[in-house]
Amino acid sequence: MRRSKTSHLLENWLSLRFRLFLEGILIGLLTGLVVVFYRLLLMKSEYLRSKLYSLMQSGLTWTIPFWFLALILMGLLLGWITRKEPLLGGSGIPQVKGILWGRIKANWPTLLIGKIFTTVLAIGSGLSLGRGAPSIQIGASLAQGTSRLLGRLRIEEKYLITCGASAGLAAAFNAPLAGAIFAIEEMHKNLSPILMSSAIAASLAADLVSQHFFSQQPIFFFPDISTLPLEYYPYLLLLGIFMGLLGVLFNRGLQKSLDFYHKSGINPVFRPVLPFIAAGILGFFLPQILGGGENLVNELGTVDFLLPALLILAGGKFIFTLFCYGSGVPGGIFLPMLVTGALLGNIFGLLFTSYAAVDPHYLHNFIVY
Repeated sequence: MRRSKTSHLLENWLSLRFRLFLEGILIGLLTGLVVVFYRLLLMKSEYLRSKLYSLMQSGLTWTIPFWFLALILMGLLLGWITRKEPLLGGSGIPQVKGILWGRIKANWPTLLIGKIFTTVLAIGSGLSLGRGAPSIQIGASLAQGTSRLLGRLRIEEKYLITCGASAGLAAAFNAPLAGAIFAIEEMHKNLSPILMSSAIAASLAADLVSQHFFSQQPIFFFPDISTLPLEYYPYLLLLGIFMGLLGVLFNRGLQKSLDFYHKSGINPVFRPVLPFIAAGILGFFLPQILGGGENLVNELGTVDFLLPALLILAGGKFIFTLFCYGSGVPGGIFLPMLVTGALLGNIFGLLFTSYAAVDPHYLHNFIVY
């Protein structure tokens, strides 16, 4: 009798492992190139936004109404796009899970191109969203497309999508180990040698491409980090407990934000307009909390912020992120969460160094932790 493709695949398990390893490298390289292009677009859009606000505040005040009109139109456009293609809304991680578990059928070219366009528009306009989760969806879509073009079976495609997700996160943050572990823990929820080897290969390949364009310097760079003395570890326990409680508050806030938009009765097409207008206003009074916030974290390593300023920045980033995400616009919350955590770590570090006899030399350690 003629053997099925699946049984033949399982009988040749060793060759499958080697092939997935090589295909993981291929997907890592492709994802790395696409995510690098995506990051460059985000950097350019955030630079243009900063330049535009500088011009409006330096004398070109007549352009302010036109800017807010543009923000409203961009909000309507994103609302219309996400209504037409719901898989583009939000972070993209639940959608990737649905594809992996066979509960969602997706058009991978639409997700690939659409996610790049919509998140550049949202984050570039100032919404407090991140590139991490969208990069995961971009990598997964690219991997799914590669699988389809190579004619791979469903069992192989699942591995390749996990490789693409890990490569996406690795390229987004120059963090190959984080990319591989996240994809296995959060996406596949299953650990095996074949999955681990192919995911790590994809992550390392994507990181190699990313570092070629953005150098080996980490995303958050604190050059003067020293080993924290053992006697300061109880303060880390206090910091961890507090951050855990805030994590619970953040999760509940996300649900409340989604409920707010849902119960408001506002048409989903019009919902993104609200955070876009809010971003336009904040751009004149609190521009540091706009966008992902990567530059703000690096500022913490060079600028000594006062405690009131840190409280305003942390509270503003926390609330604005919830307000943006609840509207359903495309974008992740991973980077804004990291930024909020860094701000709160700075606050705790200042309190510890002021009232608990902690050496100020270790302030940056608490930001990182």
